[in-house]
Amino acid sequence: MQVCFLDPLEARLKELPARYLVDHQVRLAEGRPDQVPPETEALITWSELLDRALLERLPSLRFVQRIGYFRGGGDLRAAEARGVATAVWPYGVLNRVAMHTLMFMVALSRKLLPSHEATIEGIDKSGMAPAFADQRPVAMNWPKVDGVDSPANKTLGIVGFGEAGACLARLARPLDMEVLYYKRSRLSPEQEAFYGVEYAELDDLLGGSDFVATFVPYTEENEKSFGAREFGLMKPSAYFLNTGRANTTDEAALIEALRGGRIAGAGLDVFAYEPLPPDNPLPTLKNVVLTPHNAGGVGGWHDAFERIRANLDRVQDGRPPITWGIPPA
Repeated sequence: MQVCFLDPLEARLKELPARYLVDHQVRLAEGRPDQVPPETEALITWSELLDRALLERLPSLRFVQRIGYFRGGGDLRAAEARGVATAVWPYGVLNRVAMHTLMFMVALSRKLLPSHEATIEGIDKSGMAPAFADQRPVAMNWPKVDGVDSPANKTLGIVGFGEAGACLARLARPLDMEVLYYKRSRLSPEQEAFYGVEYAELDDLLGGSDFVATFVPYTEENEKSFGAREFGLMKPSAYFLNTGRANTTDEAALIEALRGGRIAGAGLDVFAYEPLPPDNPLPTLKNVVLTPHNAGGVGGWHDAFERIRANLDRVQDGRPPITWGIPPA
């Protein structure tokens, strides 16, 4: 197919079209709609540049792929109305951040690390000798790990609702979670319905959530915006999750809340100083899951290009593309 990328590719992504779309003829418009060839059959975009005027110049257009579940733009409805196949796929880096956050939710609530440690240390509080495991539950939870729970049917609070937050809200759907969000500019009713979220003021979100995930961008104004007051509003049974920007959190206040049982635990991918200094007390705590700032990364773009390639093949074969639906503007 004749494929054109409407928006400029970052330098680190320049080699990906040749790697993933070798069976297609690829052009780069570098953010200039006038540079999109009229013979284009598939248009890849993640901005507001796609409009009716551009669509009218492309008589051979068969497919539009938008990268961006929340942050993307373009008039996909106009393309759809013209009979052009359309698909939305998340901005890959931030979809991986959302998946990482979900991993923290599951790991913390399921007590993954205590269970792993107890298993490899050979702790057995069941009083039973090892026996062949047939279909009967012979010795369930033999280390007697306390508090093994699940995110299912719980409340997730998302602070800073953008691409990562929207992806996380979608990932939470199969768990039947209620999803609250706080954002300085509230979403439209149509957006709230599409993403399956309910607006809450920050204090209400903190007090009503079993998991609080922050994706707040770092600015001087937002520095240490999660501190002792905010942790004090959370349930003692709640978990704090930061896969966004470290210094939006008062790390000392978080450590104090974790040590004192003010909150149940935390999943952290980012830290006030990185790499993590040897004297940071977080690794000594038993109610945390820590990762070395690897929630996102360029690998997410590989996910996006895999989906672009697969959708191009599907459209070329006369099948509908895989899509997350067209979000309201």
